[in-house]
Amino acid sequence: MISPTRTLLIAMSLTVTAAALGQAETPAGAQSEVRARLAFDVAKRFFRNDNYASAIERLEAFVLLYPDSALKPEAVLLENQARFQLGQFEAMVTELQAGLSTAGTWSDRYLFWIGEAQFALSQFAMAAEAYGLLIENYPESARALEAALGQAQAYYQLDELKQLIATLEPADGPFQKSANATPTAELIIDGRLLLANAYFELKEFGAARLLLENLSDEGLTPERFWQKYHLLASVYLAEKSLDQALSGATNLVQLARGIADPVFTARSADFHGDVLREMEKPDDAISVYEQNLSTNTPVDWRRSALLKISDVYVEGNRLSNAVQRLERFFIQHPNDPATGLSHMTLGELRLRQFYALPEAGKPKSTNLLSEAIGHFDVVLQSGSDKDLLGKSWAGRGWSLWEWGALSGRAFQIKAAGDAFMNAVQELPRSREQAVAQFKVADCLFEGSEHASAISNYWAAINITTKTVGRDDRLVDRALYQIVRSGVVRLDLPSAGQAVSNLLEWFPNSYYSDRSMLLYGQSLNRQGKPSEAREVLASF
Repeated sequence: MISPTRTLLIAMSLTVTAAALGQAETPAGAQSEVRARLAFDVAKRFFRNDNYASAIERLEAFVLLYPDSALKPEAVLLENQARFQLGQFEAMVTELQAGLSTAGTWSDRYLFWIGEAQFALSQFAMAAEAYGLLIENYPESARALEAALGQAQAYYQLDELKQLIATLEPADGPFQKSANATPTAELIIDGRLLLANAYFELKEFGAARLLLENLSDEGLTPERFWQKYHLLASVYLAEKSLDQALSGATNLVQLARGIADPVFTARSADFHGDVLREMEKPDDAISVYEQNLSTNTPVDWRRSALLKISDVYVEGNRLSNAVQRLERFFIQHPNDPATGLSHMTLGELRLRQFYALPEAGKPKSTNLLSEAIGHFDVVLQSGSDKDLLGKSWAGRGWSLWEWGALSGRAFQIKAAGDAFMNAVQELPRSREQAVAQFKVADCLFEGSEHASAISNYWAAINITTKTVGRDDRLVDRALYQIVRSGVVRLDLPSAGQAVSNLLEWFPNSYYSDRSMLLYGQSLNRQGKPSEAREVLASF
């Protein structure tokens, strides 16, 4: 917002300008409206010239100077369209909502731009509501089609795909009415592609395929042409029509060559590799994925290619090949942004190699753990790949945990616990975070810090049961560990609560039986024989 003093100065300037241009013989009321129109046109000119900051200043001043003008609703709208261009979305929503009740014939446009601003703020539910009010109350609005698409896109962001379909499918809705009148308009094509994608994600492949096959190629830009045939080939792949999917994939590669954006070329190669992988042609898939390791490929797609190449090798139990390919990548491209991912993946592969060894061979193969830690540390010391930090800390924790278990060295277990705690802090709410929290507790348990271990086991249970869906194996084992810690430190209330949960959630579990026995024996040692007998009788 501009300062009140500056607003006043601009208002005075507009008054002088409008007065100088006005006709002296015009009646007072009409003369005031003429001055208002002239002042508005001056402010509007700044908007048309893309001078949005100046347009906002002058339109704010106009509203201050002419609060009763019939042009005020349009001025407020124009001011906030300028705010949209400058990314001032919060102020825009506030002002348009405040003026909606007096917007008159501009109400539909107010609702549309409220929806646009809320969408830009990722407030998708509120955006869908604003667009919906426009469609419901002003079905003949010139903005109704855009509002329908905006609402559908908001539902897509909310993963409310059935609501998306309900917005675009009705024959009497703004989208289908416009589609019948102008089937080749870009907004209509975008809406049909969005609708087909919604059916695809709902696994209604027949409906998606029918929409795409009926979508004319006429009027499609090269990008939309590619999008249509990429989605159609994806439907074939999902339906296991692999020959048709492969034909579509090779066609996409050709289509992408006519598009300047390198993402289309990368996506085409990626999809081609996916089809070959589904056809159980791993070496052909790797060869295609390799195309996305070139320096011309956007970094996100280089990362995806690295992961997929590694996955294909791992699926074929060719860990050594995966390691060699990743090592070659960061030797050839030491400063490539994707090298962080290659180091993290190499660390994970070294861990996989360690776990694949027979137990008798592991004590002589701690070099694999050392190498894994070295790769994870490259990522952690760089700190530039924020999205890799959580997994790298977890990988470091597992490497140290396994090494400490072999060596019996307490400092390695403690270091593992520190790494797992960092992983908990960096990872999003997920099963991986719950496992990392569980391993923090395990490290504390091994260090005989049983009170802290108990609280961390409960924290792991809380993550997996309340945020990402219950992982029964983790919860079962964590409750057992709480019983063990409670028995060791004579914290029988904690042990009792864990036993109660085990019996309620996992009555037939091995850990339930073991926990009841441990708990009953502990009660007996603490001079509570009747309670012990009751527990042991249940056992």
